Amino acid sequence: MPATNAASIYSDIGRSSAVKESKPEELIALLLERACVAIQRSVLILQNGEISSNDWEVRLKATEEYNLSVSKALQIVTAWREVLDHQSGGEIAKQLHDTYTAIMASLWKSSKERNTGELNKVLSALTELKDAWAQVEGQKT
Repeated sequence: MPATNAASIYSDIGRSSAVKESKPEELIALLLERACVAIQRSVLILQNGEISSNDWEVRLKATEEYNLSVSKALQIVTAWREVLDHQSGGEIAKQLHDTYTAIMASLWKSSKERNTGELNKVLSALTELKDAWAQVEGQKT
């Protein structure tokens, strides 16, 4: 087994263990952080200009990385919207559902338009959510 493969396996085990030991609020904040990083990556890809390169291989790689980053953020937000407990969560769950839906729509539109300003607005909204979940998690400890 190559060393890089072994290191990857041990890293995955460590990550899996950390996830199993985490509180739900910590996991939400962690995933929202990953969504923020994915959007930041999308913005950086657009800003470096490779996505508009005349070299088709460079453009293809940049486009693929951009789409993967946007997809990752969309998957995370969609997952959190879909796991909301509307029976127990009441009005807060409804508000979160509406918020996640609006973020998803904005992310989809801004990514299709490749609009860094709008992507940064989505990033700001997700950062606010992440910070709010961190406060919730802090209040429970």
